[in-house]
Amino acid sequence: FVIIFTGRDIFRERDLSYISKYLKDKEINGYEIVYLGKYQGEFNFMGRLNRPVKVLRSEKEVSGYLSRNDKSIFVSFETKEKKIPENAVIFKKIYQNGFFIVWNKNSAIQFFS
Repeated sequence: FVIIFTGRDIFRERDLSYISKYLKDKEINGYEIVYLGKYQGEFNFMGRLNRPVKVLRSEKEVSGYLSRNDKSIFVSFETKEKKIPENAVIFKKIYQNGFFIVWNKNSAIQFFS
C-alpha cells in the first residue's frame, strides 16, 4: 500500500515556520509567549525558543493574565467555526482543522473576558 502526495498544499498547511519565527523575534525582544490550551511544543523546535511557553488551561485565565503581564504575546488554536473578529488578529495560520491565531493583546483581553 503506497500513498503518494502531490502538490505543496498539504505541507504548506502544516508549516509553522513563519509563526515560529515571529514568536522567536518577540521572545528576543523580551516578550513572554502565552498559549491557550494544550501546548505540544509546536513552536519551540522551529522557533528555537529559549524560554518555556506559558500555558493557560482555561479561557477564564486569559484576560486576567494578559492584563497583568505587559510584555506578552498571546497565541491560541481555534476551530474554523469560531468567529474571531478580524481586527483582533495580528495573523492567523491555517493548521489542520482550525487556525493558530496570534492575537492583538487588547482584543484578546476583551474577547476572553
